[in-house]
Amino acid sequence: MQEVAKMLLGDPRMPKLFDDVDGDIRRFISEHGLFGMIGGWEGSQRFSEIMADRRRIREWRHPNGYARDIVVHETATVHPSVVIEGLTLIGPYCEVRANAVIRAGTWLMRSCVVGSFCEVKNSLFFPGAHASHQNYVGDSILGRDVNLGAGVKLANFRHNGGLITIKAHLDTDDRIVTGLRKCGAILGDGVKIGCGSVLSPGTVIGAGALVHEMTPMRSGVYEGNRRYWIERQVSASDI
Repeated sequence: MQEVAKMLLGDPRMPKLFDDVDGDIRRFISEHGLFGMIGGWEGSQRFSEIMADRRRIREWRHPNGYARDIVVHETATVHPSVVIEGLTLIGPYCEVRANAVIRAGTWLMRSCVVGSFCEVKNSLFFPGAHASHQNYVGDSILGRDVNLGAGVKLANFRHNGGLITIKAHLDTDDRIVTGLRKCGAILGDGVKIGCGSVLSPGTVIGAGALVHEMTPMRSGVYEGNRRYWIERQVSASDI
């Protein structure tokens, strides 16, 4: 995991991902690796502090009566039709809209949006990240102000069930081993993903990048502040 931790701490093979990371989270990543945040963020000191500050937490009543592991800030808005399953933290000024499903291991930090008919599982949203329209976000990290267009899917599992590796350079076979069977995408600050795009398991996109609509992104590391699209054209003929 030492190699993976360098993704945030200056590995020259990697794009710039995040500008402003809470010191405690940075320490957690340096100890456990960036992929340790996927499914491991509850081990950070920040999470413990939030859980301890019950004054600013509003009780969430799960349909089955279980609310022990569900934390909703008093300023957050959660539609009554939302389903929340397992350990979940919904931070200040977040919005979770009608018929969304939030599964265990999800942390929405601040001013995040999960839209109608979205499913989010075991993922970390930095402040201002939006998945607003029929998205699937599995085992992923979304940087500040990331926006997923309608229908964007962040896939997290290989069909053969194998461990997910990531090409550090798309034109070589230099790979990073995540050690995970389920790993979605890591999107740097300000990344925008166009409608209908699908990101394969283990996709890393640097800060400020723009992915055009209907673009399939294969597993690998993509530089920030660039545009990505598939060349295509519409053909026409007489009926």
